[in-house]
Parts: sequence; C-alpha cells; structure tokens
Amino acid sequence: MPIKDCIEILSGLTFNPERFLQTNILFIPSPEQRPNNNAVHRFDFIKSSGNLVHNIYCGSFSATGAITAYYLPWSVNTGHYVLLENRADLMFTAKLSGCGVGYSVYPTGTVKVSHHNIYNFSNRCVDEAALEKTLFFAGEHAFQPKDYWANGKGRATIIGIADKMIRSSLISIPSTVAKDQGLNNDNFVNNFGGIDLAGNVVKTGLYTNSQASKPWSIFAQNFRRNIQGNVIAEIESVVIL
Repeated sequence: MPIKDCIEILSGLTFNPERFLQTNILFIPSPEQRPNNNAVHRFDFIKSSGNLVHNIYCGSFSATGAITAYYLPWSVNTGHYVLLENRADLMFTAKLSGCGVGYSVYPTGTVKVSHHNIYNFSNRCVDEAALEKTLFFAGEHAFQPKDYWANGKGRATIIGIADKMIRSSLISIPSTVAKDQGLNNDNFVNNFGGIDLAGNVVKTGLYTNSQASKPWSIFAQNFRRNIQGNVIAEIESVVIL
C-alpha cells in the first residue's frame, strides 16, 4: 500500500534522516526533463522486496502522491537548478550516474541547488575537469562523480531536507490522500503510531542535526550496482554535503 510506504519514508527522514538513508534506498524517477517544467511535484513510493540487504523504495510521479518535494532533473550537457524556499520540505534529484551537484545558501536563507552534466563526446566519457569548474561556486558543497562513481558501478541520489522538518514535532499527510487509500482515523492511528488524519502526529524524539543552523540539510546517498551492473546491490555511504 503506497501510503504506508510513504509514511515510512517521511518518518525516517524526520526522525533521523542519516540513519534512515544508511539502510533504505530511495530510487527516484530520472527523466531527462522536469515533468511539466515545475519545481515541486508529488510522489508515491512502493517498497520493493527484491533486495535482501536494504529496503528499496521505488518512486514515481503522481498527481495524488503522498510526498511533496522539489525535484531537480538532469539533461545531457546541461545544467538545471532549483531554489529551495517554502513550497516543500523535501528535495530529490534524479539519479546521478556521471553528473555533479552543488549548492549555495543565499543571505535570505534560500538554497540554490544545481545539477550539471558535461559529456565529452569525443572521448565518450564525463568531462570531470569541466564539471568541477562549473561547480566551483559550491566550494565544499560540491559533489562530483569521483565521489560516487566507483569504476562505473556507483550511483547516487541527492536528498534535501528542510531543517524545519527535522526539528518539527509534526509529520503531515494530506487527509485527501489517506481518504483515497481507504484509511479511516482509527486504522491510521493503529498502523502508523499515532498519526492523526486530522493532520499530524506528535513525535517521541527529535533528530539532532549538527548543521541545524542551515535552512536545509543536503544528503548524498551513494549506492552501487552488482557485477552485472543492472541491479542495486547495497548502500556505500551517506554523506552530509
């Protein structure tokens, strides 16, 4: 049931995102262009049972999705960016398989995240030197292919979480989404630990974020494929950028 899987993700990213991302892979849809050219989208996720090491949540765009997030796409030899403001508390990038990502924080608190792809068609490979130059603005907040590539088997996803979401004592799920899934208030509370369809759930503990002075925390989840190169094998690392 998608709503249950989405709530597991929201709970994990709210309580302790670093720990959650160390044991759960978020597989984000990765079309070349941002759907409808919008920055904010709704997503559904379904947990896959095909991996014995980690949970894998496969995401899809959905007009009635339970999770709202900024989405940062990719294109060949192109850069995209998104401004993280107050329209959503999460951000997902398309899967990285040769791209670079970097971010900077404006004095107003707005975070600009850029996703760049530079491909050398002559050498048929990613132009890492040129990519590094285009992300120079991000300084220590740049994430390059060398940080996850692992001889072609490495992949990564960048996940942004608003600090207010990590610090908040509430998780909010649209009641209309719950209604679409046939959930009433009683089974919602029973299944999801006190989450109330009227809105929210009071948490029992809060994640302590060492970078809590920043408006957003940006995580890189690095994972690798198996020897055949077509199945996700395991999470390599989770890095706070």
